[in-house]
Order: sequence, then C-alpha cells, then structure tokens
Amino acid sequence: MKLLKAGGGAVRVWTRKCAADVQQLALDPDDLIALVSEAVARGRFTGSEWCQQKPAGPWAACDAYALTRHEWVQASRKELAFDYYLKFAIGRTGTILLLVSCHLSL
Repeated sequence: MKLLKAGGGAVRVWTRKCAADVQQLALDPDDLIALVSEAVARGRFTGSEWCQQKPAGPWAACDAYALTRHEWVQASRKELAFDYYLKFAIGRTGTILLLVSCHLSL
C-alpha cells in the first residue's frame, strides 16, 4: 500500500499481455493504483505463485487477487459488476510494483 501511495510511477506493467489488457480496458496509471489498492483492501486473495517474464525473462514472486467492482456503464445507463483478476509483485529494490496480470475474469 505504501508503494501505491507513492503515485503512478511506482506501478509498472511487467508483461506484454498485461500491457495489452490494460490498454483494452483503457486504464491509466491512476486507475491501476486504485484497482490494485481496492483489490488488496477488499478483494479476495487467490494465492501466490512464481511468474516468469516471457521469453526466458526474470522471475517474480506474485500475489493474485480477484475483485468484483461495480462500475457505471454509460451505454447501459446503470452500474454493472465486473470481476477483475490482478497479479502483481514488488520489485527487487522494493520501490516499484510490477503488474503481471490485470484483466476481467470470464
């Protein structure tokens, strides 16, 4: 939580798939901070696992969370529930949060 309070520069999208998912969801750095903060505060911890940045990249010890979030959808003119899956790790130096997965659960 301390890293998230440091601002958008502390969160780094770590994988190509995560970058594509974040782009498709149209999330900016402030949105990512809010989403990860909410997941840690009230989401469901689903486990820890080792993740490797492909191809043959470094490994990171990650925590995964599931979060149901109610968001306003203008096209529907109502709030809808969205189920997010987030996986992240704290970098080796302890100064950045590496976002490994950030997508909607289907």
